[in-house]
Amino acid sequence: MNLSFLEQEHLIAEFQDLIDLDSDGGTTSDIVIAEDRIDADVFAKLNASSLTLTDVIVELERRGLQPKGFYSDDAKRLQRCFDEEHEEYVETKRKEVRNTKIAEAEQKRERHKKALIENEVLEEKDEISSNSRLSEWFRLILARKCPSECRIDVNNIAARSLAKALWSDTRITAIDVSNMNLSDKSGAYLARALKNNNAIVKLEMDGNMFGPETCKSLANSLATNNSLTFLSIGSNLLTKSQDENDKGCIELLAHSLAKNSGLTCLSLWRCGIGLEGGKVICNAVSNNTNLISVEVGYNNFDSSDVLQMTRKLEANRRTRELRLSQEAELAKEQERATQDELKAKQEQQKEGKYQQWLEEQKDSRAESRRKTQECEQYEKQKEEEKKQQMEHVQKLEEERVKAASKKGKKGKKGKKGK
Repeated sequence: MNLSFLEQEHLIAEFQDLIDLDSDGGTTSDIVIAEDRIDADVFAKLNASSLTLTDVIVELERRGLQPKGFYSDDAKRLQRCFDEEHEEYVETKRKEVRNTKIAEAEQKRERHKKALIENEVLEEKDEISSNSRLSEWFRLILARKCPSECRIDVNNIAARSLAKALWSDTRITAIDVSNMNLSDKSGAYLARALKNNNAIVKLEMDGNMFGPETCKSLANSLATNNSLTFLSIGSNLLTKSQDENDKGCIELLAHSLAKNSGLTCLSLWRCGIGLEGGKVICNAVSNNTNLISVEVGYNNFDSSDVLQMTRKLEANRRTRELRLSQEAELAKEQERATQDELKAKQEQQKEGKYQQWLEEQKDSRAESRRKTQECEQYEKQKEEEKKQQMEHVQKLEEERVKAASKKGKKGKKGKKGK
């Protein structure tokens, strides 16, 4: 099976910040130690008192200063210049070393990251290739032939591959990865896929080992994803400690929830969220007009905050029911209007066909009358020609008879003369 999608640069770029990078590059302490060594490497400070008066005067004039002519005063002025120049020199060297060390550390870090990425891709390929069930799932996903609703059993390595496959998938609408003992990093990968995937509307992630990283990744994705309508992430300790970073992840999630316009159902059941986190979650839900169901049981929410959130959810449900009712009525009206328009069009077509039939009948009758007239005219013309022919024959006959009569009279006269 072709798994080249795992090597696509744009896909690697979207997930590379989730890769664990240990301190393989230069650290801050390395840079500080290198800076401290500068003092031993630079020249010692110049001592103005070791110079002659003539040298002191020359050095002052070279720096644009007017000597006073008294050795003691001029030497002190020059020493101050030497001290300032020495400090500037040392600081310049410190910056050079710092920049060099930072550049070296960054290069080392990039090489380390590249090696980790290559190793990650190899791990994912091996995991899929060695598991026939996973291979079949990925074949179906990549061919856009998998079921629209899926539960795909994956481990932490396969979860990364699944997240990358889901990044641009348009087939799957509901996916269940609950109770698979997946790590926080795996949850972060799966949540990252929602940043680009607009097909998934239902995601079940309950009962894993997801934590602050998953929470932060979800927050980032939900800031732009408005296609997901159902999210269940219960029984995951999203705040594993009271660390500020952990609490900050809940605040990030709350900020995204307040602006998200897609989610309608959210489960945060038994996620280890404390009073402070509960307050920001409840405040966020209270500012959301789309959520109608939020489960927050088995956390440490304040009852007053929960009551405020519940009232908002009930208001959202009433608004949603009213909107759906209005949309249904509007859909009916549009259907009626469509049917009326279709009926009117059919009547118009029927009337048009009838008028066309009348015109065709009119033309047919006109054509029939024309042919009848032509026939009558033709018959009349034939009768006229026949009449003329008979008159001509009659005239010829009369002329013949007349001629014969005249001839007979001449013959009689001839006989009488004899």
